[in-house]
Amino acid sequence: MLIRTFAFIYCLLINNFDFVYSVIENSNENKMSLLNLAPIIGPLLFYSRTHGDNVEDNVAIDLFIDLITGYCWLFDVTSEEMEKERKIQRTLTCLRESKIKSPDSGDLLVGVYIHNRDWGTCLNVPLSPTTTAQELIEYIYSKTSIKEPIDQLSVYEVVCDNQFERFLHYSEVVLSVIISWTINWPAQDAKTNYLVVKKNNSYSKLEPFLVSNYSGSTLMTFSLFNELKFSDLNWGKSFKKFLFKFIGAKLIIYKDVKSGKIIGQWNIEDIIWYLGSETKRAAPNPKFALTFIEKSSPIVRSKENNHLIGRVICCNNEQEYYKWIAGMIIAQYPSGLKPVKPMINLLD
Repeated sequence: MLIRTFAFIYCLLINNFDFVYSVIENSNENKMSLLNLAPIIGPLLFYSRTHGDNVEDNVAIDLFIDLITGYCWLFDVTSEEMEKERKIQRTLTCLRESKIKSPDSGDLLVGVYIHNRDWGTCLNVPLSPTTTAQELIEYIYSKTSIKEPIDQLSVYEVVCDNQFERFLHYSEVVLSVIISWTINWPAQDAKTNYLVVKKNNSYSKLEPFLVSNYSGSTLMTFSLFNELKFSDLNWGKSFKKFLFKFIGAKLIIYKDVKSGKIIGQWNIEDIIWYLGSETKRAAPNPKFALTFIEKSSPIVRSKENNHLIGRVICCNNEQEYYKWIAGMIIAQYPSGLKPVKPMINLLD
């Protein structure tokens, strides 16, 4: 019985100090630093019958400060556990700052812009953990007087303060995109990222490449092989020509044609690619630029990478640009860019 009692007290202490430690880590926002909290919590935690005595209160404050300072060592908390807790806190902060509220239904209300963030409207949309981009479009279409045909609309993830964007595939889960801003993106970038539903002007330019590769109900992948300009993570504004190959859902960069030396390769399912690039990067062909990041690696702005995000590929012309986009879409989503319309049963 005594062991169980101590185990309960130990777990209670861990949970309480875990919460307090989290509050102190966010003192820049909540103003609750260790020195501010210690005079409040210390005397309450180490309460005695002579509570109010200055000497005993000072001892209690010192004990509390020592417990918080040595929290990780005393309670055997690993750096991995601490980082996991920080990610949870960042996710909750991002959800709050993304205009998310929780209605009675249990879904989350997320602010989604229509047409444009600057002059368009913002609609609070209920999202469940499984809501797809297509379901989001259908909801907005039913609630607004949007004029464009529904099959011409896409959900866009706009990042880096409007500098580049990507349209979500119709089957992509929307809430996971929002949560990824907190897990993978720097805090300042996460605050400016947003979702917008608007006409997809890329559809008409991608269609020739998609239609020519249909086989039954699925799309046939095709290989791409071009010399393109490329800027790596720590190259800043520097761009160099390399031989790019896209085959078997894998992006491969060769040093040159003759040597066949691979300097980088990524599976399409392991990266997220965006249309455009950061202005500071000074891409040689900004209209035909693609920025891609690795899903498994958090995005970091630092002096080493000139505070720039991701890797950038620059195509040589519009046709080449959209051919590369089509090739990556087909490899990642063989079912196509748009949902298949349900067949009408003539016997009904």
